[in-house]
Amino acid sequence: MHETRPIEQTMAASVRPPLQRHHPEIVRAHLTSVIQAAESPPSSFAVVCKRLGVHQTMAKRLFPDLAVGIMSKYRIFRSEGKRTRENFRKNLVESAVRQLLAEGRALSYNQLCKVLPPGVSARDKLVRCEFTKFRAKSTIA
Repeated sequence: MHETRPIEQTMAASVRPPLQRHHPEIVRAHLTSVIQAAESPPSSFAVVCKRLGVHQTMAKRLFPDLAVGIMSKYRIFRSEGKRTRENFRKNLVESAVRQLLAEGRALSYNQLCKVLPPGVSARDKLVRCEFTKFRAKSTIA
């Protein structure tokens, strides 16, 4: 009877392929092509290095300018996404406040929870901050 490999070793080999040593010019060409490619959601530097099978510390040490370029594209993409989500929540809070005022209801967190669409929590820090601003404006006016 032949021996089989333990499950842990089999799973580890299938989940994470071993990192390889590539020639620096191959790594440079791959990183350059990633920067020049216009991927819709840009990949993070860690994902790019995993795709090639290179340790990201080694790639960053060899080519710091290319690494910074990839990381900055990804950082810009993430900040734009965050800004978009924040603006979306601000608009939701503003429309909820308008709805409460149009119905003549009190501006309270309890009423806000009833008006906000599902998936938007009144406990969210941005929602609370915006609601406080709108409530302050409505009491002044």
